[in-house]
Amino acid sequence: MVTAPPVWRIIPVCGSGHPVVDLVLGSWLLVRLLVSSGGAISTSFRRTMEIATRTSGTSTIVDVVGDITLYSSPEFRNAVIAILKDGESPRVVVNLRGVRYIDSAGVASLVEALMVSRELSKALALYGLSVVAREVLELTRLINVFEVHETEEEALIGKPAAG
Repeated sequence: MVTAPPVWRIIPVCGSGHPVVDLVLGSWLLVRLLVSSGGAISTSFRRTMEIATRTSGTSTIVDVVGDITLYSSPEFRNAVIAILKDGESPRVVVNLRGVRYIDSAGVASLVEALMVSRELSKALALYGLSVVAREVLELTRLINVFEVHETEEEALIGKPAAG
């Protein structure tokens, strides 16, 4: 089997206004470097993700924009678990349309949220997975563990009746 070498990808400007340099292997982000205006390189980020919530009927929808990585997964995990524990919504739907990339820390946060939802007898659904996010869940064989939908409408309705 021939494996392609890692590729350096330069993103001219990220949310902080500075260039980003990524080292990518296939669809996996290996390293992300932030280049400051003075030319210094840093692996730290000020804010890489945005989370907003809204309601639809008795469901809470969590809209996520940005990568869910080692750097941002604590914020994501805390937000989703807080929504699950607040006791108001029996169903939490996570909108991942704005998520280009999710790493193992992000997957761990999703699994933890799923475990909390099951402990509280609440439903947790995902929708709008990017090709990369779907690939990660397929490779880890978690795609069948989560309730995954293509659209918000499907996710709000929930799993189809068995049969």
